[in-house]
Amino acid sequence: MSPAPNLEQIQLQAAALTGAFTGNEAESFAGKHTFINAAAKQDIRKIFAFSQEYAIPGTSACLLVPDWPNARFNHYLKGAQLLKCYPGGSLFPYPLKLVYLPQHKASLSALAQPASPLSMTFPGLAAGFSARIAADSQASHNFVSQTWVNRAGVHVTPLADAVELGDGTASKIVGRCILKIHIGALQDRVDFLVMPQLNSTHDMILGEQYLKGRQCILDYGTQSMIVHKGSRRITVRVTEPNPVPYTADTEDSPPVLLSALQAKRALRKHGDNSFVVLVRDPHADLDPDEIAPTFSSDPKIGEGGV
Repeated sequence: MSPAPNLEQIQLQAAALTGAFTGNEAESFAGKHTFINAAAKQDIRKIFAFSQEYAIPGTSACLLVPDWPNARFNHYLKGAQLLKCYPGGSLFPYPLKLVYLPQHKASLSALAQPASPLSMTFPGLAAGFSARIAADSQASHNFVSQTWVNRAGVHVTPLADAVELGDGTASKIVGRCILKIHIGALQDRVDFLVMPQLNSTHDMILGEQYLKGRQCILDYGTQSMIVHKGSRRITVRVTEPNPVPYTADTEDSPPVLLSALQAKRALRKHGDNSFVVLVRDPHADLDPDEIAPTFSSDPKIGEGGV
């Protein structure tokens, strides 16, 4: 048996099989074709990091991973092409495999046309704003309309690419954004591609990217969706009550309570912003509406609290 090649040889083999690399262990894999060495146990997290950006058109990779049939990370390698297997030996004590995840085009069943019959629309919130959120198994990615994004004031990272529509034509992708969505008992962070427009019946779409990632089950009989999030099994229905959106200029909007730790983290991330801090004794049985807010333009938070 010939000795296993070294990592440099494996990378050269990957490049020869799939084309030149535009990035090598890049900080961001978005829009790149890169070689990812996730052979060591401590580097398995790289597979998850890549899966988060693999949804972006133009992104592809060759990954060197342990050849473990029952490994959890295999879930993120669905659709991968096996390029080469390496026996355990001088390189690693366990066998390895080199796989290729090709770039794929974003596709959407329709934009302004009637909604797909294989979709359901749920009332919910996204980034704290009302949103009509559709689940569509015929969409490859998650999409949000530019109109909704502009209305909500959400930050968008520009992205130059296109999506293929159901009629074979193409529509440009404006950019990408990450939103926290809230449908009934479901709360999740979702990566969206921003489109100039969507069907008028919904503001955003959860496509195959999300539905497969969360192993969702769409039940058209009961008009519900089952979402697997970790060990939890969450069911949401199209008849969910409309959640109350947060609007800063509405006096009767429910106050947002932050713990000292949450406020401290927020200040570290957004140090130049000002906060309205609601201080509450966790042991006190008080109505949040009765708590007087404290305003500060230069808030300081210590280790012991606010």
